Amino acid sequence: MSLVMSFQVMKKRKATVAEFAGVRLFTSMFSHMTLTIAAVRKTLAAHTAFVRSLSGVHSHMCDQMAPVYAF
Repeated sequence: MSLVMSFQVMKKRKATVAEFAGVRLFTSMFSHMTLTIAAVRKTLAAHTAFVRSLSGVHSHMCDQMAPVYAF
């Protein structure tokens, strides 16, 4: 059920102020959680890109050192 519908249902049955406050608190927490998840995903994407770049540097160094150890 959407948030707008829940407000309409609460108005029809004369919801208390506490119930409205609870819905407001829930939507605020949900919004905060959504923003937090987005920030974590962005951070993980940056971290993954950094680790992949290090992997590429390591691979390049191994390629450069291979002739030294070839017998």
